[in-house]
Amino acid sequence: MPSPRNFLVPLLLAAAAALVAGPPPAAAEDELVVRKFLLGYLEEDTGRFVATGARGTDNAFRDNVILLVFSAPVDFGSVDHRTVRIGVPSGNGLLADAGGSFIRHEVRKFNPASGAWEVRKVYRNRILFDPVNRTAPVAERNPDGFPASTLHSVTVPGLDRGARETVRGRRGQRNLRTFTTTFRTTTEYVEDRY
Repeated sequence: MPSPRNFLVPLLLAAAAALVAGPPPAAAEDELVVRKFLLGYLEEDTGRFVATGARGTDNAFRDNVILLVFSAPVDFGSVDHRTVRIGVPSGNGLLADAGGSFIRHEVRKFNPASGAWEVRKVYRNRILFDPVNRTAPVAERNPDGFPASTLHSVTVPGLDRGARETVRGRRGQRNLRTFTTTFRTTTEYVEDRY
């Protein structure tokens, strides 16, 4: 008869392997959290994002676009100025909202047959915030972008701090962990540098 020790070793090895492997793919796919924050710009024709800064940047351009990357596809209908707060802290936890708009991240490719740039990929787990509001009619744009030489705060409320309104995933899951960061603008614009 085999000893109990012979059964225990394989069980312990299997348990250790499960811990190292992490949650099953379905559970990981259901979790919604912010994975990455970047500042940058979008290439004019392709829409490809080019990073110029990250969390805590002290030299952000006034016309930088903000990129938030989530762990799962986002329900874009849940994205607004209450579920992604971007602005200038004004004391007592209040925030003066930054003007601008949230947009989907689409990458385009030139089609020689049609002679036009066509959408080739839409990133479903990314949110862009454009302070210039480039996709709006000209009269609604904000050519100044973010205020110059100013500290800005970014908060994506999560269930961990009791938020009632959060970004939601396409499966209905809500942002689990509150994400916060800051950045400070300079007086310069991306378009003047690149």
